[in-house]
Amino acid sequence: MRILLLFLFSLTTSMVVSAQDPTKLAPQNYKVLFENQQMRVIEYRLKPGEREPMHSHPLGVFVYFLSDAKIRTTFPDGKTSEDSKHTGDTVWRDPVTHAGENVGNAEAHALLIEPKSHSQQSVPHTSPQEQSASSQGYALGPNEGEHLIRNAGSIFIKVDPSKGSNNMTLWTQQVPRRTGIAIHQHQEADEVLFVLEGTGFGILGDTRVPITKGSAIYIPKGVWHGVENPDSELLLLFVVAPPGLEAFFREVASAPGAPPKQLTREQLNEIARKHGMQFK
Repeated sequence: MRILLLFLFSLTTSMVVSAQDPTKLAPQNYKVLFENQQMRVIEYRLKPGEREPMHSHPLGVFVYFLSDAKIRTTFPDGKTSEDSKHTGDTVWRDPVTHAGENVGNAEAHALLIEPKSHSQQSVPHTSPQEQSASSQGYALGPNEGEHLIRNAGSIFIKVDPSKGSNNMTLWTQQVPRRTGIAIHQHQEADEVLFVLEGTGFGILGDTRVPITKGSAIYIPKGVWHGVENPDSELLLLFVVAPPGLEAFFREVASAPGAPPKQLTREQLNEIARKHGMQFK
């Protein structure tokens, strides 16, 4: 009898969790772009006046807004809140059950990155103040985060272990025209590249594909990849799991106002190998 009750409790719990999955409840609003053992990347759209059903993000969620948005949120206890966000805003939300309504005049468009295991835990070399901030969630504007300069383009690291995320790293990267990203591979990390602005070409293995605003590319570990942008500056959003590549950028990029680092090909490759990367 006890075993039967435990089984029924487990089954009921799993059904509730599954029932609160927004991709199952509202597939017209939530589209899974990529999923691995560490995270799930979802594209989110909500039209003006549209409401979504009550759902859960049981381990929290990072949200990167691809448009301005004005959302009224309703919680299970009936309480509501209304919030306006701008294109490029990044928000971490602790585990939550809620429903949204678009009370703005334009479609709300965002990327959601859900961790698949607990990541808000003690992180080495992080201050108690930073630990407290990460465990309570945080919000960053388009030009906020750890700012680095590489090849005259700005990099903003917005999510990484120093901010409490042990499952993934998220950053934006400005790629000036004709700069591109050299062909390379990651030995341990999967990557999702999302084009925020501009046009160019994505290199994935032996394939060269056009990319434009809204394009998404999934890059499994071990796959050679790069970016070409002969005609347009690009603004890219990267999500990588597990984290670690942010340390590469800290070594090869410079702080704003500092002289750019002059690295030989051999030096760049040596740094890359330290962080599980290899250039072709």
